Amino acid sequence: MVGALLSGEGRPISMTVDEGSRVDHRVFLERVDEFQGRFPLVGEVCWVADKGIGTREVIEELKKRGFKYIFGIMEGYTQGYPFGGAG
Repeated sequence: MVGALLSGEGRPISMTVDEGSRVDHRVFLERVDEFQGRFPLVGEVCWVADKGIGTREVIEELKKRGFKYIFGIMEGYTQGYPFGGAG
C-alpha cells in the first residue's frame, strides 16, 4: 500500500510504502494513527482510498474520529454499505 498525506493546497507532506503482503484495511488504520501522531491534522480532513480499504471497521473508525472519506467500491456491492462519509 502506498499512502500520501497532502496539504489542503495539494502539496505533499508525507508518504509511506508498505509491504504488499499486508492486509490493506488494517494497514490503512495504522497509517491514519501514524499521520495523526506526526502531524497536526487541523480543519477538514478527507481520506481517499481504493475499494480494498472501505470495510465497515474502517468506515466506523473514521466516522468516530470525525473524518470524511471517499472510497471506491465494486459495482454490485453497494447493498448494506454505510454511505454518507464524504457527502
